[in-house]
Amino acid sequence: MPPRRRDRRRPRDPLPEKAPAAASSSSGLRLRPALLALLLLLLLLILAAAHFSGRLSRPRPQASHRTTLLSVYERGLVKRAVSASEILAVRT
Repeated sequence: MPPRRRDRRRPRDPLPEKAPAAASSSSGLRLRPALLALLLLLLLLILAAAHFSGRLSRPRPQASHRTTLLSVYERGLVKRAVSASEILAVRT
């Protein structure tokens, strides 16, 4: 039977010494991450509610800013009458 390997980890103390000040601060350390997580969750919910209610979205431009709306035909983007030869000339 091969020899057993030695445990290289540092052995734990069976009875660690606890200082009275360390005991009171350790309970505060356990409470702090829970409180932080709760605050982050609350902040996330508030931001989500503000976003979906429209308070965080950009204001839409008013109709007064767009006094003259031209159609695509009037702006020259689309021709009304296009012949087949014009289409074929562009594609080749």
